[in-house]
Amino acid sequence: MRFLQRWQLLVPVFCLHGLYVLLFFSGCKKPPPDYLAWETLPQPTTQNLTSVWFLNKDTGFVAGGNTYTLGEIYKTTNGGKNWQLAHTTSKIIFDLQFLNDSIGYAVGYDNMLLRSSNGGNTWQAVNINNPSIEWLPLRSIYMLHDSLGFAVGGHYTKGIIYRLTQQGNKATATTFEQGLLSIHFISPTEGVALGYGAAFTTANAGLSWQPATATNDYFVDLTTQPNTTNLFACSYFGSVATSTDKGQTWQTLRCGGGYLTHRDHLGGIVFNPLNAQQLYIGSENKLLVSTNAGRSFSKLPLEPSPNNWQALSATANCVYAVGSNGGVVRISW
Repeated sequence: MRFLQRWQLLVPVFCLHGLYVLLFFSGCKKPPPDYLAWETLPQPTTQNLTSVWFLNKDTGFVAGGNTYTLGEIYKTTNGGKNWQLAHTTSKIIFDLQFLNDSIGYAVGYDNMLLRSSNGGNTWQAVNINNPSIEWLPLRSIYMLHDSLGFAVGGHYTKGIIYRLTQQGNKATATTFEQGLLSIHFISPTEGVALGYGAAFTTANAGLSWQPATATNDYFVDLTTQPNTTNLFACSYFGSVATSTDKGQTWQTLRCGGGYLTHRDHLGGIVFNPLNAQQLYIGSENKLLVSTNAGRSFSKLPLEPSPNNWQALSATANCVYAVGSNGGVVRISW
């Protein structure tokens, strides 16, 4: 188990004759829970990994690539000890999801939608015919079942939600003025999409979407607290927010960094599926760990470093994290 070093912080207190007076604080950051242990797993690739999905402790998938030149999906059947290349494309893959042991979906750049019907061994492209925005990246996918799901994406001032039916072969688009990066459903009809300073909700299975009150942050991922409808989201600039009213309003749990403090660029967010208090968030060179549902965090440094841990997947006894340069780690409890 690795523990954190002491920390030091300069904090502006007041301005005197045009100069900021600083106070110097020193303290000790809370160490991560002593029941956590992590191990570095073999890297399936040297490309950046942007998504991970484990069906159980043995079978899982990672995806990523290079934005404009390569997309990859790898599969493991022994908990990440070995990886097999399952699929390649010409652009990066941003997200993947499995409905069961057989059916999986993935999304990526240029309106890319992929589907597997044989446990991720092979993948087929599903054509989304939308010439006006065919270049937009799809960042996140959430399938309710094989006949209904959603993919979101965009780029800064242009966003999109696709309502996918007929195994993705029919895509109905809703466009927005903000790019969207993540989508999550808390029931078959109620869902939330987040992105560049924006939040949208649906109560009719994605037939329409309404703007919600957000914190004007750069949201990158969201998840649901186990056995509740509470939503938790993290941002690229280091903040963590929660919603207890199905995404209508959001409250900040953790503030992002400022000009005089380091900004943690956060990635994936996930709960221990068996413990609604244990929350995990990927960050730069470390994992943020909360044992009280986001009210406070400790930091678990991870190797290889430097690395931006961009995506997480939780099983009953561990969390898998993936990031830059093909890095994969497993955090067990």
